[in-house]
Amino acid sequence: MNKACIDHQQLDELGTTQFNAVTPFPWHSFSGLLTPQKFTELMHDFPPLDHFERHQDIPRGGQRPHNRLYLSYERTIYHDRQSGVTGLIEHSALPTVWQQFIEELEQGEHYRSFIARLLGTSSFKIRYAWHVGENGSEVSPHCDMHSKLATHLFYFNSDKEWQREWGGETLLLSDKKIMENNPEFEDFGAVQAVEMLNNKSFLFKNCRDGWHGVRRLDCPEGAYRRLFTVVIETTKKKLHSLLKRVRRRLAGYFT
Repeated sequence: MNKACIDHQQLDELGTTQFNAVTPFPWHSFSGLLTPQKFTELMHDFPPLDHFERHQDIPRGGQRPHNRLYLSYERTIYHDRQSGVTGLIEHSALPTVWQQFIEELEQGEHYRSFIARLLGTSSFKIRYAWHVGENGSEVSPHCDMHSKLATHLFYFNSDKEWQREWGGETLLLSDKKIMENNPEFEDFGAVQAVEMLNNKSFLFKNCRDGWHGVRRLDCPEGAYRRLFTVVIETTKKKLHSLLKRVRRRLAGYFT
């Protein structure tokens, strides 16, 4: 039985030149990248809310906070101590289908080779997290941290339980009208929506002007916007810090 979660042919068909030529920054929306059976299983076995921690009013350097429910896979960027913290789940605690999916992303050569080809580097690491939005949740316009090379968002909503008028689409923002780094959606001259329903996923490259966000959700109580994030990060910062420590240590031998 084929246990693959991803349609590898779609990865092979996305050309590097094609991807990097897209405006306002490199991005691609996949339709049906997950096999229909695996999408259904992953959506059905999405981690329950009691595993998540609530992010409420966490400062973002002058921008509005991204209030949401958040769950990290095995390590978290939000706590110094990893053991005993909330919003963290180990591999063994995940349903089998989610274990298979992450193993395919993490250990399978096909996906990692695809990312390396698209970004032009094999010097990256990947971390994973689940996000859940509820009524009133919003992702204010922002650019990602410099440490992020790219992000791949897998959406887990269908039109059977989510109405388009409730919102939730990721918006690509360009033609910024103000100089400040805390803009509103109205401060952009161009807004492009990326579809999120029925087995969609969205891969985008982090750029200096890679502004994006999600407008405030207007959904009933008990309805949730669900997504899984694959965050591709650079390893250069860690290497740079290591080289600095080595230089300091070597300097000590000659003084």
